[in-house]
Amino acid sequence: MNSEMNSTVENPIWDVAKLVMAFLVVGIHTHSGLRSADADFFLREWLGRFAVPLFFLLAGYFLFQKTQPAERLVPPDSKTVGKYGLRILRMYVLWTCVYLIPQTFIWVRERAAFRQLLIYAEYAIVRGDSYMHLWYLSALCAAIFLIWALHRFCSLPAVGVTAFCLYVFGLLWLPHYYLVRGVVEGSAPLSGFYTLLNRYIGWPRNGMFYAFVFVVLGALLGRNALKVMRGRKVWALTALFAALSFAEVWWIRRQNGGSNATYCALQLALIPATYFLFCALSQICIAPRPVYRTLRKCSTLIYCLHPMVMLLCDLLKKNDIARIFFSMPFTEWIVVYAAAFGLALAWVRLERSPRLRFLRVMH
Repeated sequence: MNSEMNSTVENPIWDVAKLVMAFLVVGIHTHSGLRSADADFFLREWLGRFAVPLFFLLAGYFLFQKTQPAERLVPPDSKTVGKYGLRILRMYVLWTCVYLIPQTFIWVRERAAFRQLLIYAEYAIVRGDSYMHLWYLSALCAAIFLIWALHRFCSLPAVGVTAFCLYVFGLLWLPHYYLVRGVVEGSAPLSGFYTLLNRYIGWPRNGMFYAFVFVVLGALLGRNALKVMRGRKVWALTALFAALSFAEVWWIRRQNGGSNATYCALQLALIPATYFLFCALSQICIAPRPVYRTLRKCSTLIYCLHPMVMLLCDLLKKNDIARIFFSMPFTEWIVVYAAAFGLALAWVRLERSPRLRFLRVMH
């Protein structure tokens, strides 16, 4: 493989990278089966947390390569961004329906009150918490809208600074980074404001406080407003910030009493680590082949389909032999990913049929 390439040229390395990131996402949502609680935690909350930021960065990168190099987003650039945003929104609505319909039957079976159903609906549709993985689509759509709205009035680097400030605000919002906890708890107005944020915006892992900064980072790279670093030093810097990310995750866990339930999606080190990972991977060149176009679609479908496979695995676990099988190290992770991959490939093949082209609307 050639280590020198122009990042603007189509490179299948991103199709392969997305498949690897999808594999890590599946690992976050499944059980590793490792007997070591420490190894299980860092596998999920450290290594697994590189996946979604890179997904966001690549979304911004490829979107802004398609737009024309104007200082601000004006037509036809707004049309390009709007079309992409509507596609993501369509996917979010359709996949929400797929997962929300059976979930609604569960709520009804549990005799949830009508008011509770409305609250569930708000969480699912407005706040983007419809299912454990669909928040990604709503967050991406929100981030694209924020860039479009702000970039009409200020430069893209200024939008990046705004996104970084919002990311830091999201970090302060989380319990382990809640550096002003004593001040907030001792002030009725600040406590009320904190309650309102949680009530109407929800968890900071959303389009405003999380996705925004990574999508803007990709946009800056796509517009050449931020240079793609080259050379062997990029790999060293990637390793350095990956190590700093590990140290940050360790510190976050310690702040939570060593609990394995500690949540580490938002990290300061993830921003430079994701940037240098992109730079490092962009130096790897793979010859384009038609199969990579299929794989490109599969990564999105794997992301959307794997919870269905997980539900089927949960049903199989009612059998003692299956439960023992899935308890083996990495077994559930690999089986869920492989099955989701197979379903994704079948989906892509089916949508090639004229009668089943409507399946394309799901991705």
